[in-house]
Amino acid sequence: MRKKHLILLLILSLCLPLFTGCGSKEASSGKNDSQNHPVYVSEFPVGRSASDGFDHASFDTAVLGISLNYITENQVISPDILYFALSSLVPITGGNTQKQLLSVLGAPNEKQLQANIQTLWKSQFYRTQNTTSLIGHSLWINSSASVSDDALASLADNYYTSSYVGKPTSDAFNQTYRDWINGMTNNLLADQVVHTGLDSEMVMQSASTIYLRSAWKEPFISEATHKETFHTSSKNVSVQMMHQTSTYPYHKTDKFEAVGLPLSDGAVLWLVLPSGGMTPDELAVSSNFTEWLNAVTSSQKDIEISLPKFDIQSTVKWKDLLLSAGLKDLFDPETADFPDFPGLYVSRIDQMVRLAIDEAGLQGAAAAEVEMTSSAPAENPLQFRLNRPFLFALRDSDGTLLFAGIVNDPTK
Repeated sequence: MRKKHLILLLILSLCLPLFTGCGSKEASSGKNDSQNHPVYVSEFPVGRSASDGFDHASFDTAVLGISLNYITENQVISPDILYFALSSLVPITGGNTQKQLLSVLGAPNEKQLQANIQTLWKSQFYRTQNTTSLIGHSLWINSSASVSDDALASLADNYYTSSYVGKPTSDAFNQTYRDWINGMTNNLLADQVVHTGLDSEMVMQSASTIYLRSAWKEPFISEATHKETFHTSSKNVSVQMMHQTSTYPYHKTDKFEAVGLPLSDGAVLWLVLPSGGMTPDELAVSSNFTEWLNAVTSSQKDIEISLPKFDIQSTVKWKDLLLSAGLKDLFDPETADFPDFPGLYVSRIDQMVRLAIDEAGLQGAAAAEVEMTSSAPAENPLQFRLNRPFLFALRDSDGTLLFAGIVNDPTK
């Protein structure tokens, strides 16, 4: 079988703070550059570090339950980066606010949480011949706020946080912020990032990012791709359908059947078709599915797969969703507990996400912003045709749920 190799090149800006610590004069608001705490990395790791892993099943289940329920349009989320974004709030919160965060994150204490973050970083910051995986975290601080250098250094050491001080009303500081996100996501979110920035009333704002590009272990043959019909819940649309026959991981229950498409460095994109008249959003919150996704079991099966090419993006507003998950104090000006910042509370948590697949492989990116404001028979291949709404979940080799979503219409 003829295979195509995906050659990856991630061009990183010379002023990307994560790697060089470069910053504009505006970014430091005319103050001493020592106020900024970029995270320095001597070189981009080649090869993947081993990690101990941790139990994030309860977090993944909760996130799927609040974000993929009652979805009739396309939706893509990154539980991984939401975990990173929420974790960065723990060291600056106290009391019930911190307890609620740790409970949602499934960590008994901050020490364990720090270990979890280090695990995520080790397993998701790497480059190989066929895969580039890049994560980052930054904190953007209003120059009128007072944050100790020790606190920022601790965030850098324990949460890999690059921090920058400036005026949120400054166009240059806002552009530096957008450039940081675009640089960390290889411009994959550029159409969404252009509409974001720093609110004039913000005291601090964090940005957590992931960028992933990886080749399929067995790339699809482009000559086998042709137009076919995809049946949405309301109409039929024409899509570019890819085709491949091979041996894949497969699992079937009375609620769904799933096929796993392995990527070159261990991650697997699980493609899930609901059964028995269920819709993808109904399946996403069913215990039958979430219990399986948190402890995937499968067997190898010869399968003829038909999969539409798609490129979907979402902007997810997490505030109301997280309130329903138990994070009540965090968003309440009266009850939010930030010991060093009286009156501080989280005014919004938004996530920009994009995921695209084609014959060569997969490319995805996500950025989470946290704004803080004061006051068939065995001998025949099984046909698995994703020509109707389906759910997907990208599970990393260490069990981390990198991306998940629903495709109701691949043409949108």
